Amino acid sequence: GILEERLLNSEIALKYLNKYLEINPNAEDVDFILELIRSIKTKN
Repeated sequence: GILEERLLNSEIALKYLNKYLEINPNAEDVDFILELIRSIKTKN
């Protein structure tokens, strides 16, 4: 998801990032991922 975001593939990035959080809701980087999702949604 992070790579897709860097490649400006916003829709795919959101799909992957949301799936990541769904699979691992207690991930150590959950705050970073949520902020990245917010950032992507704000850009679109």
